[in-house]
Amino acid sequence: MIVISQFLYQNHILVISDLILMIISFSEILALLVLINIFLFKKSKVQIIILRILFLAMIFGLINLFDERSLETSLSDPGLFYFIFSFVLIIMSIRSIKKDQAIISSSNRLR
Repeated sequence: MIVISQFLYQNHILVISDLILMIISFSEILALLVLINIFLFKKSKVQIIILRILFLAMIFGLINLFDERSLETSLSDPGLFYFIFSFVLIIMSIRSIKKDQAIISSSNRLR
């Protein structure tokens, strides 16, 4: 890896790519995917794929939440509510999109 420039931060050397990753956090990437997913309303199959990717990313985030701290601290963290709420919303949106697909496919059969 080519090091363009280095910064000294608390006795650690960070590369510019590491600084960019620190700026763009996990939640911002997921929020951007959700925003993109909203505008893909005409492509329901792509929406479901993106929602499944988001679901997997949320599972990794939840594992990371419990991995960094003790179990007691993780269970009292308000971020846990964010993950649970997000899981519920993703599952509900996948179900709704599948229902919409079923309605559209049934109306196509009538024609």
